[in-house]
Amino acid sequence: MASTYDLVNYDSDEEREKHPNVPFANPKSAALFMAGLLEGARFIYGLMGELAVAFLRSTRVSWGVDMALAPRKWRDIWKIMEAGPGYAVP
Repeated sequence: MASTYDLVNYDSDEEREKHPNVPFANPKSAALFMAGLLEGARFIYGLMGELAVAFLRSTRVSWGVDMALAPRKWRDIWKIMEAGPGYAVP
């Protein structure tokens, strides 16, 4: 797995081809990491998509991390996403 994640140029299909058997802990940790950033900035958010279904004990194998955010200015989002350890923002 990557040591950093590029939030703009990430290609999930390409990653899936390189690493077809990603453990559930990987997307779970990515979702928890993002949730921590969003909660720290007092964003209202929700987990949705494939990973949300997996948390509901679905047997379907899927590892996309999709989050919906309550409307705010994009600069507020980029402010919390400024490059830090473990991820890259251009």
